This record gives sequence, structure tokens and C-alpha cells, in this order.
Amino acid sequence: MLNPTAQVRMKDIAERAGVSISTVSHVINQPQVVKAETIARVRQVMDEFRFIPNAAARQLKVGDSDMLAMVVSDIAEPFWADLVRAVEARAEELGLSVLLADSNFSASREATHLEFFESQRVKGILLAPVDFDLVRLTRLTRRHTPLVLFGQAPSGVPCPSASHDDLVGGRLAVQHLASLGRRRLAFVGGPLSLWPVANRLQGASEAAQDERVDLSILATRDLSFEEGHRVGLELLSGDPALMPDGVLGATDLVALGLLKALCRDGDVRIPQDIAVIGYGDVRLAVPLGALAGTAGIDSWLAAWLAGSLVGLIWGVAVRRRRPAPGTTSGFAYGPALWTGPYVALLWLALV
Repeated sequence: MLNPTAQVRMKDIAERAGVSISTVSHVINQPQVVKAETIARVRQVMDEFRFIPNAAARQLKVGDSDMLAMVVSDIAEPFWADLVRAVEARAEELGLSVLLADSNFSASREATHLEFFESQRVKGILLAPVDFDLVRLTRLTRRHTPLVLFGQAPSGVPCPSASHDDLVGGRLAVQHLASLGRRRLAFVGGPLSLWPVANRLQGASEAAQDERVDLSILATRDLSFEEGHRVGLELLSGDPALMPDGVLGATDLVALGLLKALCRDGDVRIPQDIAVIGYGDVRLAVPLGALAGTAGIDSWLAAWLAGSLVGLIWGVAVRRRRPAPGTTSGFAYGPALWTGPYVALLWLALV
């Protein structure tokens, strides 16, 4: 008699169920070729002895797994949490699972994650790169695992990418603040070595010059709520004459931290005294009284990311479309593939 606490082999399951080892293998890997009553009998024995198929052995046999991998830069950022959830939902529809890793803006940590996922023979990888170094990304695309990038990849990187136009987002934010009559603006975010932050600041700076408004830079060490709160406290303790009347937070978390300092720790009225715009349209803003101006992450974004990766895996061509005017996101494989109403700005106002 089999001992449920002992290590059970596929051979043991076959003997107990009265079938061949190949039949047990088919039940696990190709149930569509096995009769329903046989599947039920085999699975009953598997449940009885708590048998879990050896995924590593299967990967060695078939050459890959039923998993996608996703490496993001900061899982604490609600933007990534929402995107991961959407990608996972799409992957589930495709019969795939998602493995998640956080690089925390470290190139060495990112490399470690990528090597591990490749050793696990994942079907493909969705990567938010720490940076867009052309040499490094080109080297990544020469690996055997299909790769899709999230971010505006430089020309010459031979893999699909999904991106939003942070230059446009920064411009839109400053243009909106200027249209409200705000003349002393501040950009809160950092480090400026991060490509999304640098691009948002560049767009904001260009618009500030066009609108003839002042734009100062209040740098943060990272894009956290705490750093936004720290900057807000510094503003409260500074010269009131230097207080900006409009602020662009590099992310919604930064903007929300700033708002907490200004409104809860100080007596600043929002938006009467200071108008604040965040970037990302995360759901965290809603319970805090934020008024959303645009849509957030739509399901089509995750569908494209997961779908394009699966297309690479099975050799399906990715559909190309022209960018839609006035939007801030796009997909590119050399030329732009797709553009839609991704996220741009969130008008934040505590009530």
C-alpha cells in the first residue's frame, strides 16, 4: 500500500489507477487526449496521495514552462501593482502563470532576476528596464527567451516595447497649471537619472518656457510617498514668499505625500493656494479626495503586453497602428505599433 507521506512517483500513481505511466503523463500535460473517466480516476489517486507533478522535470522534457516572467522597477509603486494585476489576468486567459520580481532600480539585481527566470525556462519576459542602455538591451534581446520591454526603447533595440510619452505628460501638466493662472511652479521628483522622471521634467520645462512661467526643481531621493511628504514639510518651513502656487509630482505617490504635508500638517488650501498634479492616475488617490481627470491603466495595455509576448513565443506578427493624436502612450517595434489613452495626469484636490 502506498504511504501518502512518502514521495510518490508517477509510476506509483499509474499502478494504483490501473493505467500506464504515459497515460498519467497525458492526464497532467495533455488531458484533451484522455477519456474523461480515465482523467477522473487518475486525478482521484493523485489527490489521495497528494501527488504534485514535478514541474522541473516537465520543463526538462518539453523545453519550457507555462510561465511568463515580469520584472518591474518598483513594486511598491501602485502603477506597477495595477499593471501586474492586469497582465496576470490576461495571462490566465491564455493558460499561463506569471512570476514577478522587483529590480528596485538596480541593474545587477535585474540581471540576477533575468538569469534566474531564463534558468526556469519561462516562455517569455516582460521587463521594465532600469535604464535604456542600447548595448545592454541589445545583449538581452540576443538571449533565447522572448522579451517585451515596458518603456520607450531606443531605436536599434530589436524587440517590442510599450511606452507612454512622458514628455507630453510633463507638457500637459504645466500647460494645465498655467491655464489656471499659476505662475510659480515646482516639479517634485527624483532621482533625475531615472528616464521617466527626466522625461517628465524635460516636458514640463519646455512647457514652462513656452508659457513663460517659473519652474523650480524640488528633488527627491526616490518616488515614494515619504519623499513627497518630506518635500512638503520643507516647503512649510521655508519662506512663504517662495511657496509655489502650482506643483507637478513626478508620480501620484509623491504628489499624495506632498498633499498630506501641506493639508494635514499645514494649513494650505488645495487647490486655492496650491494646485497639485500627480502622474499615474492610481486608485490610491480616490479615497483621499482626488478628482481623476483621465483614465488609468486600461485592460488593453496589459492585453497588448501579454499578447505581444505570446505572439513572439509562437511567431505571430504584432499588429501595427499609427499613434492616435493627443495621447501619451504608444507601442513600438521600431515604428510605433499602438497608441491609446493611457494615463497622463491626475488632478488632485483634497476636499
